[in-house]
Amino acid sequence: MSRLMMCRAWNKKTNSYISEGDLVLDLRTGNICAGDLSHEESTIDVTDSVELERAIGREDEDDDQIFENDVLQVILEHWPLGYYQEIEYVGVVKYDLDSCSYYLDLIKPPVIGGETIPNEIDGIKITREDPEDFESSFYFGEGMVSADMKVLGNIHDNPELLSRSGEK
Repeated sequence: MSRLMMCRAWNKKTNSYISEGDLVLDLRTGNICAGDLSHEESTIDVTDSVELERAIGREDEDDDQIFENDVLQVILEHWPLGYYQEIEYVGVVKYDLDSCSYYLDLIKPPVIGGETIPNEIDGIKITREDPEDFESSFYFGEGMVSADMKVLGNIHDNPELLSRSGEK
Protein backbone atom coordinates (compact mmCIF):
# COMPACT_ATOMS: atom_id res chain seq x y z
CA MET A 1 0.00 0.00 0.00
CA SER A 2 1.44 3.37 -0.94
CA ARG A 3 0.64 6.77 0.46
CA LEU A 4 1.04 10.03 -1.40
CA MET A 5 3.34 12.42 0.42
CA MET A 6 2.36 16.07 -0.05
CA CYS A 7 5.00 18.75 0.39
CA ARG A 8 5.46 22.40 -0.30
CA ALA A 9 8.86 23.91 -1.00
CA TRP A 10 10.29 27.13 0.45
CA ASN A 11 12.99 28.70 -1.72
CA LYS A 12 15.59 30.07 0.72
CA LYS A 13 17.21 32.26 -1.95
CA THR A 14 14.07 34.06 -3.17
CA ASN A 15 12.24 33.85 0.18
CA SER A 16 9.09 32.52 -1.45
CA TYR A 17 7.24 29.29 -1.93
CA ILE A 18 7.80 27.52 -5.21
CA SER A 19 4.40 27.57 -6.88
CA GLU A 20 5.13 25.93 -10.21
CA GLY A 21 7.70 23.73 -11.84
CA ASP A 22 8.96 20.26 -11.12
CA LEU A 23 10.84 19.25 -8.01
CA VAL A 24 11.97 15.69 -7.44
CA LEU A 25 13.44 14.02 -4.39
CA ASP A 26 16.17 11.60 -5.46
CA LEU A 27 15.66 8.75 -3.02
CA ARG A 28 19.11 7.33 -3.75
CA THR A 29 21.00 10.48 -2.74
CA GLY A 30 18.40 12.47 -0.76
CA ASN A 31 18.95 15.45 -3.08
CA ILE A 32 16.20 17.70 -4.41
CA CYS A 33 16.38 18.37 -8.15
CA ALA A 34 14.57 20.93 -10.33
CA GLY A 35 14.21 21.49 -14.03
CA ASP A 36 12.85 19.55 -16.98
CA LEU A 37 12.65 16.11 -15.45
CA SER A 38 12.19 14.44 -18.81
CA HIS A 39 15.76 15.51 -19.68
CA GLU A 40 18.12 14.52 -16.89
CA GLU A 41 20.90 16.78 -18.21
CA SER A 42 18.71 19.88 -17.73
CA THR A 43 18.02 19.27 -14.03
CA ILE A 44 19.97 20.98 -11.27
CA ASP A 45 20.52 20.09 -7.63
CA VAL A 46 18.63 22.64 -5.47
CA THR A 47 18.98 20.81 -2.16
CA ASP A 48 20.75 23.69 -0.38
CA SER A 49 18.32 26.36 -1.56
CA VAL A 50 15.03 24.56 -0.88
CA GLU A 51 13.32 23.54 2.36
CA LEU A 52 10.62 20.88 1.99
CA GLU A 53 7.68 21.13 4.37
CA ARG A 54 5.52 18.01 4.64
CA ALA A 55 1.74 18.02 4.97
CA ILE A 56 0.81 16.42 8.30
CA GLY A 57 -2.20 14.59 6.88
CA ARG A 58 -4.79 16.81 8.56
CA GLU A 59 -6.86 19.81 7.53
CA ASP A 60 -8.02 22.80 9.55
CA GLU A 61 -11.56 24.14 9.95
CA ASP A 62 -11.39 25.80 6.50
CA ASP A 63 -10.27 22.54 4.83
CA ASP A 64 -6.76 23.96 4.35
CA GLN A 65 -3.99 21.36 4.42
CA ILE A 66 -1.74 21.75 7.50
CA PHE A 67 2.02 21.71 6.81
CA GLU A 68 5.17 21.77 8.91
CA ASN A 69 6.14 25.36 9.82
CA ASP A 70 2.51 26.52 9.79
CA VAL A 71 1.46 28.63 12.75
CA LEU A 72 -1.59 26.83 14.08
CA GLN A 73 -4.25 27.74 16.62
CA VAL A 74 -5.93 24.84 18.42
CA ILE A 75 -8.94 25.44 20.68
CA LEU A 76 -10.05 22.49 22.80
CA GLU A 77 -13.01 22.23 25.14
CA HIS A 78 -12.15 21.16 28.64
CA TRP A 79 -14.45 20.36 31.57
CA PRO A 80 -12.38 20.50 34.77
CA LEU A 81 -14.59 19.74 37.78
CA GLY A 82 -17.69 20.23 35.59
CA TYR A 83 -16.83 23.82 34.63
CA TYR A 84 -16.69 24.57 30.89
CA GLN A 85 -13.40 25.98 29.67
CA GLU A 86 -11.66 26.47 26.35
CA ILE A 87 -7.91 26.13 26.11
CA GLU A 88 -6.18 27.88 23.21
CA TYR A 89 -2.82 26.63 22.00
CA VAL A 90 -0.82 28.58 19.40
CA GLY A 91 2.40 27.21 17.99
CA VAL A 92 4.50 26.16 15.03
CA VAL A 93 3.88 22.70 13.57
CA LYS A 94 7.00 20.53 13.95
CA TYR A 95 7.88 16.84 13.68
CA ASP A 96 9.35 14.87 16.57
CA LEU A 97 11.69 12.14 15.31
CA ASP A 98 11.77 10.41 18.71
CA SER A 99 8.01 9.87 18.92
CA CYS A 100 7.37 9.91 15.14
CA SER A 101 4.57 12.44 15.56
CA TYR A 102 3.68 16.05 14.82
CA TYR A 103 3.34 18.60 17.59
CA LEU A 104 3.03 22.33 18.19
CA ASP A 105 6.10 24.16 19.41
CA LEU A 106 4.14 26.67 21.49
CA ILE A 107 4.92 30.35 20.97
CA LYS A 108 2.97 31.44 24.07
CA PRO A 109 1.51 29.71 27.14
CA PRO A 110 -1.95 28.19 26.64
CA VAL A 111 -4.82 30.64 27.19
CA ILE A 112 -7.70 29.41 29.32
CA GLY A 113 -11.13 30.96 28.82
CA GLY A 114 -14.67 30.15 29.89
CA GLU A 115 -16.08 29.70 33.37
CA THR A 116 -13.81 30.42 36.32
CA ILE A 117 -13.20 27.51 38.62
CA PRO A 118 -13.74 28.65 42.20
CA ASN A 119 -10.88 28.59 44.70
CA GLU A 120 -12.73 25.99 46.74
CA ILE A 121 -15.72 23.69 46.38
CA ASP A 122 -17.52 22.38 49.48
CA GLY A 123 -14.59 23.48 51.64
CA ILE A 124 -11.99 21.70 49.49
CA LYS A 125 -9.28 23.95 48.07
CA ILE A 126 -8.85 23.71 44.31
CA THR A 127 -5.36 23.89 42.87
CA ARG A 128 -4.82 25.05 39.32
CA GLU A 129 -1.89 24.72 37.04
CA ASP A 130 -0.10 27.98 36.44
CA PRO A 131 0.22 28.74 32.68
CA GLU A 132 3.97 29.08 33.28
CA ASP A 133 4.04 25.41 34.33
CA PHE A 134 2.79 24.13 30.99
CA GLU A 135 5.10 22.31 28.64
CA SER A 136 6.45 24.24 25.65
CA SER A 137 4.94 21.73 23.22
CA PHE A 138 1.51 20.31 22.49
CA TYR A 139 1.08 16.93 20.77
CA PHE A 140 -1.90 16.35 18.49
CA GLY A 141 -4.45 14.06 20.07
CA GLU A 142 -6.30 11.31 18.29
CA GLY A 143 -9.70 12.89 19.08
CA MET A 144 -8.85 16.28 17.61
CA VAL A 145 -10.99 17.28 14.66
CA SER A 146 -10.55 19.89 11.94
CA ALA A 147 -12.99 22.22 13.73
CA ASP A 148 -10.47 22.50 16.60
CA MET A 149 -7.66 23.79 14.34
CA LYS A 150 -7.04 26.99 12.35
CA VAL A 151 -3.95 27.81 10.25
CA LEU A 152 -2.98 31.40 11.10
CA GLY A 153 -0.07 31.57 8.64
CA ASN A 154 3.44 30.17 8.45
CA ILE A 155 6.87 31.10 9.76
CA HIS A 156 8.08 32.42 6.40
CA ASP A 157 5.19 34.60 5.19
CA ASN A 158 4.03 35.66 8.67
CA PRO A 159 7.05 36.06 10.96
CA GLU A 160 5.08 38.60 13.04
CA LEU A 161 3.02 35.69 14.42
CA LEU A 162 6.15 34.38 16.13
CA SER A 163 6.87 37.65 17.90
CA ARG A 164 3.35 38.39 19.12
CA SER A 165 4.15 36.56 22.33
CA GLY A 166 7.41 38.42 22.78
CA GLU A 167 9.17 35.12 23.47
CA LYS A 168 10.59 33.99 20.11
